[in-house]
Amino acid sequence: MARNPAITQIYILEEQIRQLQNTVKVLKKGLTDSGASKSPARKGVKESIKLDVERKLAKRRINQMKKATGGR
Repeated sequence: MARNPAITQIYILEEQIRQLQNTVKVLKKGLTDSGASKSPARKGVKESIKLDVERKLAKRRINQMKKATGGR
């Protein structure tokens, strides 16, 4: 990884963009598979998928920031 903090930040942001794009794919797939986008009764499924993905992303971001700052 580059020593320049600005370049390091760019790498982190690019990775976060990739993760968000993957999240969108997962959410879309989950919604079409569960039928949640068609039925209001499935709103709970939609919410739980969203919360799971948000939790995973938050954990990834924390780990990435730890790596970028030298493990602290």
